[in-house]
Amino acid sequence: TPVGKAHFALFWGFIFLFFGTSLATIDWDITRLLFGFRILQGDFYLFYKLILDFAGLATLAGLGVAVWSRWIKKGVSLEASPRFAMLIGSLALIIITGFFLEALRLAAQKPAWAGWSFVGNFIATTLFSGISAEKLETAHLILWWIHGIGSLAFIASIPLNFFSHMFKTPWNIFEQKLEPMGAAPKIDNIEEQETFGISQMKQFTWKDRLDFASCTECARCSAVCPAVKMGTPLDPKNVVLKLQHAFANGGENEPTEKFISEDELWACTTCGACMEACPAFVEHVPKVVKMRTYQVSMESAFPPEAQATFRNLENNGNPWGLGWQTRSKWAEGLDVPTIAEAPDAEYLYWPGCSGAFDARNRKVSAALVSLLAEAGVSFAILGNEEKCCGDAARRMGNEFVYFMLASENIATLQAYGVKKIIVQCPHCYQA
Repeated sequence: TPVGKAHFALFWGFIFLFFGTSLATIDWDITRLLFGFRILQGDFYLFYKLILDFAGLATLAGLGVAVWSRWIKKGVSLEASPRFAMLIGSLALIIITGFFLEALRLAAQKPAWAGWSFVGNFIATTLFSGISAEKLETAHLILWWIHGIGSLAFIASIPLNFFSHMFKTPWNIFEQKLEPMGAAPKIDNIEEQETFGISQMKQFTWKDRLDFASCTECARCSAVCPAVKMGTPLDPKNVVLKLQHAFANGGENEPTEKFISEDELWACTTCGACMEACPAFVEHVPKVVKMRTYQVSMESAFPPEAQATFRNLENNGNPWGLGWQTRSKWAEGLDVPTIAEAPDAEYLYWPGCSGAFDARNRKVSAALVSLLAEAGVSFAILGNEEKCCGDAARRMGNEFVYFMLASENIATLQAYGVKKIIVQCPHCYQA
């Protein structure tokens, strides 16, 4: 994308400019004074000047795309994003003053190799021809201080501004979890837990806070979020930024509900599209689930639709409340044995609630059974002994219902000595 290429140009442009400036400092203040030789001389110096001019142009081009994307394409007003205007403007000022410094020096010295610094040479011949060397040197000295102080001030401000993601984001990527995206942490000794989930800002872990701080505000999460497309109050980028700003403004001791509304929490489908699209590897969904978990498990606060689902899971072992004794009806006429009838079966086939009750997914279950039979695979099903995996309850924040269902399923699997399971539902797989 144009914005992706702009970031590429900005990153590598500044990398070359940083090392170019560092090399010039080392050359003039260290190797020249201490060891009596110069690094920047001959053909290498000419190549060095050419590369730095290209790096400066690439950086300006990247900033130009940023201006186009934010203020022209998206139509954001300057008043709505003053900090971006200040940051982009300060970066552009550093690059432009650098080019003018180069131009003033070339205009004063008129070296034979001036064409290698093609940007500076163009400015020098266009704007500074005919001006005396003394005036050019004076202007160069004044601009050198402006450029130097401005550059150092910007570098010093990085930890305090939007560009801090330059080092926070790589750190966050390094700290990413290695488990599958949808995997939720197991709660040990759940019966002894006194509290569940998160209700206070201070309960977020250091990794949660690193996630908030690492957001680059690119809005890729918002672009793929189904809740955003449906016009709900939820926007994953805004959730992260609101929590980020809460910490930045001393909100550690505040309740999370002060910043994230109940409507936002319950609009999330926990599909993980935001996390899949995020270049900074921010984990949006676990934060939402943690806040939901407190609401459900500690406050019994949840929408009426969720209450019906929880009751159906408890009473009939599936979210729709269909009779538990009808779970194996999908397999009628398919000659599928239960694990009780075929205890030596190598695989247990687990169709899950959707595979057993949903009309469309029943066709998937029947097709998979026919394929397994055709391949000569030794398999069986639990039949009516199977219960919902509980993943839906857990993602809605009800750890107790999940624990109940998981415990019953584990006991059943252990009783039959099951070692290998085939599933077709991603929720069942994660659980």
